Amino acid sequence: MRVPDSERANEVERLYAIAPVGLCYFDTQLRYHYINEWLARMNGLSVPAHLGKTIEDVLGDNAIDIVTELRHVLESGEPIVEGEVTLETPAHPGEPRNYMHNYYPDTGADGSVVGVSCVVQDITELRQVEN
Repeated sequence: MRVPDSERANEVERLYAIAPVGLCYFDTQLRYHYINEWLARMNGLSVPAHLGKTIEDVLGDNAIDIVTELRHVLESGEPIVEGEVTLETPAHPGEPRNYMHNYYPDTGADGSVVGVSCVVQDITELRQVEN
């Protein structure tokens, strides 16, 4: 049974609205196409302020390591699971935070990578307890 595109879009919107983790989707130019409120708050900007912008536009020089990993997913088609990065965001300037991320390639009908889906969690408090 094939789910109609409109129904699928509604399911994605619902997931983005209720998920207690950061979710976003980048195109091949690493521009935000979708982002949920949770991740927008982590980054310190509104959802509309992200859309159409690159990750460098949002996070500046702090995005260098993330861009490298996202480009790897785009070029190789391989996911990055349970990656970690420490960076400052506009939400917490001057305060490095720890994030766990999962990056998954999205493929088109021909098998080429057309974007990257991301799941992000702030694990700063967990890392502080461990140390």
